[in-house]
Amino acid sequence: MIPMLSAIGIVIRTSMLLVCVSVVAFSLRRASASVRHALWAIGLLAVLVFPVVSDILPKWDVPVLPAGSALTRYDTSPLTEEAPPDVPHMSLPTSKSDTVRPALASYSPAPSTLLQLPRWSWVEILSLVWMLGSVLSVSRWIHSLWQLRKLTKGSRAAAGSDLELRFLEAQKTIGCSGRIQLRICDDAVSPMTWGIFGHVILLPAAAIRWPHDRQTLVLAHELAHIRRHDAIGQMLGQVVRSLYWFNPLVWYAVYRLHAERERACDDYVLRTGAVDADYAEHLLQITRGLNSGVASAAVLMVHPSQLKVRLVAILDSRIARSRASRFAASALVMMIGVVTLSIAAVQVTEISAMVLPAVAKPLGVPLGSLIRSPETPYVAAMMEPAVESQQRAVQAVDPQLAFIRQYCLSCHNRDDRIANVIFEDPGNDIAHVADNRALWEKVAHRLRLGIHPSAGAGVPLPPAELRVSVAQFLETALDTDARTYVPAIVPHRLNRTEYANAIRDLLDLEIEPGQLLPMDDSSSGFDTIAATLEDSPKFREAYIGVAPIVSRLAVQAPPSSSSFQRIFPCLPSGAFVLGLGNIIDDPACFRKIITSLTENAFRGSASTADIEGLIAAGNTAGYGIDPKVMATLSQILASPKFLYRTEEAPAAVKPGEAYRISDLALASRLSFFLWSTSPDAELIALAKQGKLHDPAVLEQQTLRMLQDYRAEALSLNFARQWLGMWSFQSLKPSQAFFPEFDASLRQAMMREMEMFFDSVVREDRGVTDLLTANYTFVNNRLARFYGIPNVSGSQFRRVVLMDTLDVRRGILGKAAFLATANNSNYNNRTSPTERGYWVITRLLGIHPPDPPPSESSLRQRSNDPNVVEPPVRQMLEDLKNSYPNSNACISCHRYTDPIGYALENFNMIGMWRDTDGGLSIDAKEMLIDGTTVNGPVELRNWLVSRSDIFIQTLTQKLLTYGLGRGMDSRDMPLVRSIDREAAKNGNRFSSIVLGIVKSDTFQMNSK
Repeated sequence: MIPMLSAIGIVIRTSMLLVCVSVVAFSLRRASASVRHALWAIGLLAVLVFPVVSDILPKWDVPVLPAGSALTRYDTSPLTEEAPPDVPHMSLPTSKSDTVRPALASYSPAPSTLLQLPRWSWVEILSLVWMLGSVLSVSRWIHSLWQLRKLTKGSRAAAGSDLELRFLEAQKTIGCSGRIQLRICDDAVSPMTWGIFGHVILLPAAAIRWPHDRQTLVLAHELAHIRRHDAIGQMLGQVVRSLYWFNPLVWYAVYRLHAERERACDDYVLRTGAVDADYAEHLLQITRGLNSGVASAAVLMVHPSQLKVRLVAILDSRIARSRASRFAASALVMMIGVVTLSIAAVQVTEISAMVLPAVAKPLGVPLGSLIRSPETPYVAAMMEPAVESQQRAVQAVDPQLAFIRQYCLSCHNRDDRIANVIFEDPGNDIAHVADNRALWEKVAHRLRLGIHPSAGAGVPLPPAELRVSVAQFLETALDTDARTYVPAIVPHRLNRTEYANAIRDLLDLEIEPGQLLPMDDSSSGFDTIAATLEDSPKFREAYIGVAPIVSRLAVQAPPSSSSFQRIFPCLPSGAFVLGLGNIIDDPACFRKIITSLTENAFRGSASTADIEGLIAAGNTAGYGIDPKVMATLSQILASPKFLYRTEEAPAAVKPGEAYRISDLALASRLSFFLWSTSPDAELIALAKQGKLHDPAVLEQQTLRMLQDYRAEALSLNFARQWLGMWSFQSLKPSQAFFPEFDASLRQAMMREMEMFFDSVVREDRGVTDLLTANYTFVNNRLARFYGIPNVSGSQFRRVVLMDTLDVRRGILGKAAFLATANNSNYNNRTSPTERGYWVITRLLGIHPPDPPPSESSLRQRSNDPNVVEPPVRQMLEDLKNSYPNSNACISCHRYTDPIGYALENFNMIGMWRDTDGGLSIDAKEMLIDGTTVNGPVELRNWLVSRSDIFIQTLTQKLLTYGLGRGMDSRDMPLVRSIDREAAKNGNRFSSIVLGIVKSDTFQMNSK
């Protein structure tokens, strides 16, 4: 029995050592795969040599309590001599130097019978099972080696083929030399490398027909195994697993060793120049095409590729870490690994001492306590307090933590890594949500919506009140610890829409920016993002080049035009020669003209030096005011003070420090937010007086501006971009299927959306009216399309929607929104996936993962209306089911497709229909939260029931548009505070806007 107990002690100690290695490997998951591979190899090597060095490590003294006998203690080390019967009672040693052989409290025949094997026959049984299992495991390993050798002999060399050329190229790239055989097998084996002294690379016969790029990547990966001497680690893993075949921790360690080996080779190949996306596609092809199991008996040594983890690593930014950071991480890993394993080897005794009795007791060993003195209680006395303490801890677990464990961990764990969210990671502790705001903001958002990807899959869903409670807990915790987030906003170039509006307000001159200026890039859904508004030579040249054109148009306008009067607040002394320009100089009038233009163009920030410099430059332009004004106006329009909105920091502000912007800068922020143009005279006057930052004044000006005609810019610019209407102009439905669609209908649809949104702004309605309002704006063309009677003429008018047109309420019923939400790849059918994606991203702020690059799409529909096809719903479901990884498809399509199906009664251009291809439309589907909806009305009602998320999304979009920067998790406390205040006023549009402009974030910047 004693040798068996010693073996159990070794098993427990090595298991605890592997636990320590697992902890270290997890804590260093940001390090390179090579480092983690080395760490697991060191751990397995320590397990292998542990029995040899166990004699020099601390020992356990195991008390055995036979019934009716006195306390007897036995050391787990082997006996070398008998204990004399007259040895007095001894206490156990407290250190290695005090180790003593077994001592009996009182000598009698009874204790000695404990060592008789017939009574403890389970020892023999366990030993025999252990030995047989090890022999079978080693035999299986040797058999696989024999099979590999047999497979190699039956293969053929790749000499003389293109594959050999790729092989030589890959050798140079990887830097691998030596005796390496490249062999081609007829069996459908996975590419593999085996051998330690003489390396062999085996490829399937299909590899000869692979594209050259794929051949190079496969060979580079296999050569990387040789270059890294992975066969040694492979052998180490097989030996340890053969000896400890019954220990799941050893199996896990070998699994991790092989997985990190594969990932390390991936990293190695990628560092030599392989493109991430190409390499990822190569892995997908290998996995789909080769793991057929034909030669499974011969490839037992080849570990599965752990494809999902490898792809995540390849496509993750961690692959792109610098060499310096990789070297630093490697050095840190090795240092921590050595120190941790050294400490664990000695200190694990105390931990395992609590584990050994629990392991031995079920096996029938009547162990007592691991004690160091006779006064220490027995096992029952030691274990009961620990159990009670553990039970109390479980009972005290927060309900939020219990919620995560019950409803989230089954998917978001280290193995499944669904959406790359792992709640088991230390950094994802729900007790410290502020440490990972991005994650917990996302969780709170999904809980608010009730989203659960397993809805309808037989998985129990959390009760609504419970998920709302957890969402409130998370939001409160995030808001309590929040600080005002003010990242630096770079100088903000006017986009071409803002430029055209500023020219209009400065010179009363309408220009077409699309014909004069290049298109601006968009980011976060808007073209107002300062960091994205490119300041390249292309844009500078375009804006500078258009300045003389605009100047000439304005200065040469007829004297009776408002543009001429806007430029010339005075007339020079003398006669004005019509058509030839004024040939008389008048310095006083010229100064007044330039001063007025500069003040207005520079939005109140023109300095005396600016004005004097422009006047001096204009005086060199020739004789007469007209040439001088034209030349000077060109310089004004090309000046950075006109083209850029800058918010200079006070001199005392340090880099990275936040500061409150000036009143003039605030006036520009406010004006370009609400009007997409320069501030007017009233706003500039208040800013110069230093009054604009006053909350009452700021509120009064904001409300005034929302009622101004220029606030239509919110509909023309903000709403168009928020709802994605920019792509509606390029929509080209098939005339064979939709002959009623023409340019006038397109324009009517667009105008309806603009006027509908503008009505909510001007009438200061609750923003949920965007979902529910029972009115719209139509002309005769759009009225016929919707089936609205008694509307004539091309003028738009407001109409109340009858009950029969309930489906047209709100955004969801507008044809422009429905038509825009279709993929432009299909010009003759709807796309439920695209429509669903449009709704959840634009209205609910959810962004499912992008589809894989290789995902198939629906085939193009025939442009012959007489060709009957199955309903798009059936084709889409068949396509998803046919995809190799259909579960991955379903996990994302659960978000989008049910919403798209609910809108299927609207055809591609938004016209109502009851059938598709002669078949009745099925608009009934279960949404991601488990709610079943049937048609657009029930879908709209579902959206209204989540109106808090809709309002939050709208607030985020307005903040993004108004601040000129993207939102992140640090902005969400501000969003919620704005929405809480707006709710007190019925969620009116003005309440949200006021919450934004009064916030510190809107009124501050960072240096």
